[in-house]
Amino acid sequence: MKGGMNKRITQRQIAKIAGVDVSTVSLSLNQHPRIPEKTRERIRAIAAELGYRPDPALSSIAASRWSSRTSESGVVLGFVVDQFATAEPELKLYEEGVGLQAQTLGYRHDIFSLSEYPSVESLQRVIRARGIRGLVVGQSRNTLPLDLFTSTSIPIVHCGFLNDVPCDVVCPDLRLAVTQLIEGLLEEQGPVQCMLPIEGELSSDLLILGSALAVQARHGSDLVRIRRVNAELHAEEVRRIT
Repeated sequence: MKGGMNKRITQRQIAKIAGVDVSTVSLSLNQHPRIPEKTRERIRAIAAELGYRPDPALSSIAASRWSSRTSESGVVLGFVVDQFATAEPELKLYEEGVGLQAQTLGYRHDIFSLSEYPSVESLQRVIRARGIRGLVVGQSRNTLPLDLFTSTSIPIVHCGFLNDVPCDVVCPDLRLAVTQLIEGLLEEQGPVQCMLPIEGELSSDLLILGSALAVQARHGSDLVRIRRVNAELHAEEVRRIT
């Protein structure tokens, strides 16, 4: 190395090798109970092998940076959905991920259901009163009110596939997720049967189906069996079929 100095290993490098998010690495290195013990052990082993050492100066700067952004109420992020109580499992996973990342950054987050407010304006009044510094809008099957995105100056990010919205959009890498899942199951338990509830012609569902078919093409239909089922099929019927 030039100057005899070793390049510092970062959490991002550990995350890339482990195949996880940086927030998962951060929480694992801090032994956070929200991360499964096996995952924590694997990530800590990778960090040890790479010679990872936390930078005290950067940690101090980051802590100061995030704490200075905390509102008086302690809530700095809002997660906005149509109706969280009846939300689909995927949306609740989005919320869990938002909460995990917020916690890693020293933020807190609060959930807002649009259905509980008579208008977008009334929701925004509450958001301002609570000192919310940014919004994450969950995917929706309904057309989201345009005012939600155009009548506020705080940063907004939408997560999901179902509707185009006038703001930054974050989507999971479904192709990578499906591939890693099936490949992992093949390695651990052998032949895999995929029950894919494809709803209409949603682009996200078709992407999942296409990714599964690509894995099947590599390994053969004897090892990867794919069955497309109706999205309305109940869990009891799925269990009966399998």
